[in-house]
Amino acid sequence: MLTILAVSGLLGAGVIGATSASAHFGKMNATSSSLVSHKQADKDKHNGSKTTTTSAKSNATKKAHSKTDATPKNASETKVASSSVKAAQPATTQTQTQTDATTPSTNKVTSFDQLTQNQQLAMLADSCFAYKPTGTQFNVYMPTADQFVIYDIGEGVGGWPDHAVRFTNNHNGTYTIAGAESSGSSNSQMTSQNSYWKTIQNVSESSMVARFNQMDSSTRNMLENAFNIQATDFPYLPIQQNAIPNTNESGSQNEVSTSNFDRLPQNEKYVLMAKVGLGVANARSSYDVYAPSRDQVIIYDKGEGAGGWAMHSIRVTDNHDGTVTINRPVSDTAQATSQMYKGNSYWGQAVTATKAELLQAGDMLGQQDVNAVANVMVTIPGDFPYLPITQNTMPK
Repeated sequence: MLTILAVSGLLGAGVIGATSASAHFGKMNATSSSLVSHKQADKDKHNGSKTTTTSAKSNATKKAHSKTDATPKNASETKVASSSVKAAQPATTQTQTQTDATTPSTNKVTSFDQLTQNQQLAMLADSCFAYKPTGTQFNVYMPTADQFVIYDIGEGVGGWPDHAVRFTNNHNGTYTIAGAESSGSSNSQMTSQNSYWKTIQNVSESSMVARFNQMDSSTRNMLENAFNIQATDFPYLPIQQNAIPNTNESGSQNEVSTSNFDRLPQNEKYVLMAKVGLGVANARSSYDVYAPSRDQVIIYDKGEGAGGWAMHSIRVTDNHDGTVTINRPVSDTAQATSQMYKGNSYWGQAVTATKAELLQAGDMLGQQDVNAVANVMVTIPGDFPYLPITQNTMPK
């Protein structure tokens, strides 16, 4: 098990502290100028023996370089002036260096390895979450050098599966992003016994460097200071778990359950879908079911206002194979669910549930509660007003 100290360098080489090149150049230039002045003075002195007349300016120059001609007063003034110039030079150089360090356009990076560890983590987090992960905090679980989990602990709505992402360093200029997948009927039922990490996509280091160079300094600094690194495994789902342990579901049992589900009244089916997809089905609430087609509906819990429509609506698609696909609204640009609308959102975050699992959710509620919730389900034949039912990609 790695210690926190050992973990600090796992993502790549940090940025070496930049030396003040302008300061070194200024010093060299000043020395060079001094050498040139003395050389020219010697030349003028040598030429003076051959020349019968000199200008007043030349005489003044000779006096400035002659120890015998300079008066104590003039020498003192010259020394004070020289000291003032030398004292002012480092301050000017420091101001320029600080300006360059905080201006992205003058501090471009060309390699992912040039970034500090926290900068790398910031770019990885920015590349994977459906929302812009600013103004939050992250736990980074990093027990190994090549695989770790970034968990958004500042955004709690939706449960840990919505806010945990696993990264794998492929050592070829890319990272593989994986999300939690489960046989559980909802996020609230996802555990290490019924879940696993499923690959979503790869992200290249070059694309993250490009984003880094375009990101404004305030957003960048906010992200860089949001990480708490821990050299332990992810507590909710082992980082190396790529399959569900001990899955034993027979086909014949699934067929019987599917048949039973299809016999249910339509509103009772919607209740079970709401229980699985939203995590709750409450008779004290009210639900609109938008059903523009037979195989795809949107269930909207309009009685629960906290979090806005995006947190309380799901799209359910019947796959006609004994399963349904449940999608939640996501956005690539909104920084909070309150900022989501049809112009920046789409149906994503898919999870597949068997009809047997829907029936199990009904068993958990009990028939009396199922009937009560079914009575507050209102079916509307039109499309969902907040997000079109067929919008599967980010609007352009």
